[in-house]
Amino acid sequence: MLYVSMDNMWFNMHSLEELVEFLYTHGVVHIYFDEVHKYKNWTQLLKNFYDSYPDLNIVYTGSAMLAIDNSKTDLSRRQSLYTLNGLSFREYLEYEGIVSVPAISLEDLFTGHTKYAMEVTSKIKVLKHFDAYLRSGYYPYL
Repeated sequence: MLYVSMDNMWFNMHSLEELVEFLYTHGVVHIYFDEVHKYKNWTQLLKNFYDSYPDLNIVYTGSAMLAIDNSKTDLSRRQSLYTLNGLSFREYLEYEGIVSVPAISLEDLFTGHTKYAMEVTSKIKVLKHFDAYLRSGYYPYL
């Protein structure tokens, strides 16, 4: 398997078709394309890859979903859509092992927001962690 960032400078001198053919002929059956919308004619190329390499598994991410709806290429029969929801700040804090805060209903938050805020701020420096969350916590990278 291979992860490929489509905004890599390697693509200034090489084509996506060249890469996929090389990988496939060398046994790679899972390719993860990130920022796929940055590559010209990416929808047509993905359609061709799905048709030409039936056992190749392709996952693509980026701002591509907007372009699929307006595309002239039919990828609908060749893809399964998956939306990856980001972490809430509460989930991020637990994921990072900083603090575990139980989920709070919206109604409870409205009526007891001061109490909940005091509980959390007595345990951690919220703004320090919130800055980190804004930089890289919504979609945590490992």
